[in-house]
Amino acid sequence: MAVPEADDTASYWARTGFFRHAAELYDIVGSVPRGKQQESTVLLEITPVSKSDDVHDVVDKVQQKAHAILVNELKLDAAATMRFTMALSEACQNIVEHAQRGGWVAVQTYKWQKRLGRRVVVIAVCDAGIGFRESLESLPGRVRSDRWDDGMALEEAVMRGVSRFRDSGRGQGLAGVRRFIAKWDGKFSVRSGTARIAIVPSWDEDVPLREGLPAFPGSQIQITIPERVAR
Repeated sequence: MAVPEADDTASYWARTGFFRHAAELYDIVGSVPRGKQQESTVLLEITPVSKSDDVHDVVDKVQQKAHAILVNELKLDAAATMRFTMALSEACQNIVEHAQRGGWVAVQTYKWQKRLGRRVVVIAVCDAGIGFRESLESLPGRVRSDRWDDGMALEEAVMRGVSRFRDSGRGQGLAGVRRFIAKWDGKFSVRSGTARIAIVPSWDEDVPLREGLPAFPGSQIQITIPERVAR
């Protein structure tokens, strides 16, 4: 794996802790910059998640910084902090309960000048596990229709709250994330297999469902919350 030629990109990767983790998986070619020591826009550098204790640690690390960012910079209500950390927890918990292998999470804030002209905070969660379709296929008695594919699996899990677990209340974690996103005019996207589904806000031009994408093992979840503006 080659270090990006653009200094800004390479420096950002260093600040997120990417190279430290990548060194365990790749042969890195090029000069790895040192992460800058000043205050960073990275609320949580790339962090491994494989068990419930990891999720609790992630939430603990982010909670205090998140309050300052959400209330002071994004101008959201103080109650948004709790809902934000719950959304972060649910996204990470998806790895623990469904991926069947570990994953990664990172949280950052920046000014999205080109599209919004406002600050945003972004949660990104990724794993290389079995993915949404295979997870739902493990549900006992599951009957697959002729339309069954990655796109339909994402619709079932993200939009209808279907889970491979029969326990009451299961599958509602992502539904809670959707409600949080709707309240704060955010964007929520989930990529798995050959499809990606998204809750698209008014400020974005994405489409709700993309299919026929290159196959991706596991899942990618991204939550974007923008700065609130006075109506």
